[in-house]
Amino acid sequence: MPLYELSNAVRRCQNFEYRTDRPGDGARENRGFKGHAYDRLPAGERVTLLDAAGPGVVDHIWITFKNREEVAPAHLQRALRLEAYWDGAKTPAVACPLGDFFGGAFGEAVSFENELFSSPGGKCFNCFIPMPFLKRGRIELVNESDEDINQLFYTVNYRKQALEGEKIGYFHTYWSRTMPPVGQDVTILPQVEGAGRFLGCAMQVATHPRYGGAWWGEGEVKAFIDGDGDFPSWLCTGTEDYPATAWLLNPFAHRYTGCLLCDEAGGRFQIYRLHVPDPIYFNQRIRVQVQQIGGWQREKLKELFTPQNQPQVITAINMQDGSWRNAFAPEQTLSLFDEDIPGDSWMNFLRQDDWACTAWFYLDRPENGLPALQAYPERNQSLFEKQ
Repeated sequence: MPLYELSNAVRRCQNFEYRTDRPGDGARENRGFKGHAYDRLPAGERVTLLDAAGPGVVDHIWITFKNREEVAPAHLQRALRLEAYWDGAKTPAVACPLGDFFGGAFGEAVSFENELFSSPGGKCFNCFIPMPFLKRGRIELVNESDEDINQLFYTVNYRKQALEGEKIGYFHTYWSRTMPPVGQDVTILPQVEGAGRFLGCAMQVATHPRYGGAWWGEGEVKAFIDGDGDFPSWLCTGTEDYPATAWLLNPFAHRYTGCLLCDEAGGRFQIYRLHVPDPIYFNQRIRVQVQQIGGWQREKLKELFTPQNQPQVITAINMQDGSWRNAFAPEQTLSLFDEDIPGDSWMNFLRQDDWACTAWFYLDRPENGLPALQAYPERNQSLFEKQ
């Protein structure tokens, strides 16, 4: 709405200085002076960040804590679980590790800003996604680590406002840490039933050491919408193309797309894509996947593999004359060691990596029926160690 347009919406916030939903009830603890800006969150306990009667809309969540550098950040942020419940639902619409929810990059403090999230100076977490509720909104933070949070600060800004129409989109997230077998896609968002909007996702990829420095990001992100079967209605042309960049990756943070971490030496990458100006709506169901496909020049791949341990499947070859040879076309088989293939040809191959994906979406109901969040410490354990 225009900045000059007035509204009947009533602005509220909740934090340790203002713990109720009642008007004029803030800053009472020290007679109006600053007296309870932060509190402790002991190990194994939870704190309610918001408990508000509806109708209303959460507009902004801000969180920071004092000892974020004193404990291994990836351990601490993945061990902190953010949950949100709408309209009395028994299961959370949001159940996500704290750092991943805000688009984090392997627990590292990265200063960035985009349309929906920010971390000024890498010191805090901000979310600006509107989250409506009709009857009640509740947000909680759970500390599953074995370390106390000594100084937790937060503010949840929301407005109490009548919502036009009876049908709203409730905000949801889905998070998972997976390393599917070679040849299987990574699930960004399992099939969700109902009507809604896929708002975007963040992906953190730890590349498998067996592939050396071979490029990992040739897989396509695919959205299977409503009646789609084996083939999708929406897709991109490669993993680095999904955040609207090209030719491998470099660090950047733009309004709707970004790469917050590009650690080639350590094999760690984080990308995000927000479908704000290009919404992906669905009316019956949706699922979103990304393929595990890498690529490199043939001669470089031959330095990594032998005929006995070459990649299980070469999926395609991009010849230098611009033509393609596809392994899954009729009567086609491709091998890294085919002698008729020029050494500088680009070869795509199936691979297996460690993926942590956060999907943000709206749904026409407060519960999504998706699998529960993985238990801690499973969320933080390297999947390579399980092989």
